[in-house]
Amino acid sequence: MRHANEAHLLIEFKYSEGLNLTALQQLNAYDYFYRIGKGYSEHEVACFLIASSTPQGEWYRNFGFVKTDWPGVYQGGGPYIQRMCVILLNELANTSHNAPLKCFASRKKEREAAFGLVQHSGFERLSMAIDRLITGLRKLFYVKYTT
Repeated sequence: MRHANEAHLLIEFKYSEGLNLTALQQLNAYDYFYRIGKGYSEHEVACFLIASSTPQGEWYRNFGFVKTDWPGVYQGGGPYIQRMCVILLNELANTSHNAPLKCFASRKKEREAAFGLVQHSGFERLSMAIDRLITGLRKLFYVKYTT
């Protein structure tokens, strides 16, 4: 998302449900109605679907997505999804700029690595609200997976 040039980013986040046709249709509808309602062109809005869990098999080929140069990031290739980018949290690189999002990954190993990066990198750029969110997530996951 940090490479997007568009002024407006539409983000559909799937935490408890997986990536499926319905999720892609939802994002397509959000994109269309947001642009029409606000009077924006396609060049002013970028669309992202962020998925906590990783789909199985060659889902990206089945839906018409292609891998990008960034791990965990897939770009839509067909006429109905060309404006969409899918981000899989479990596959994102373990870097400080990905860490706040990866705290929502479904795999415990990925989450813990992300929490560690957030804690050790300082993150002066993070707002207080995001810092509280990540602290709360850490407590929630710690309690959930240790009891």
